[in-house]
Amino acid sequence: MNNVLINACGIKSLGGINVLESSIKNIKKNSNVQILVSDREIEKRLSSEGINNIVVEQKPRFTHPFLLLFVNKDLRDSFIRGKILILAM
Repeated sequence: MNNVLINACGIKSLGGINVLESSIKNIKKNSNVQILVSDREIEKRLSSEGINNIVVEQKPRFTHPFLLLFVNKDLRDSFIRGKILILAM
């Protein structure tokens, strides 16, 4: 089973969140999924849909594509262990 990290920082619109939720459900069928978000509201919404393994990093928007460079070392190392990284912005 693959480990997948989805960097969903910056997603704000309802359509974007809906696409993210359906993508996570499809990916979870064959992989372990970990989600990186930048907003507590998105975390609450995903949690209410039964999606766990959510990490919240509240950093400025311009850092989102490069967020792995700005998180602490332990968190970065746990993400790097994943085989697949998906940027959903």
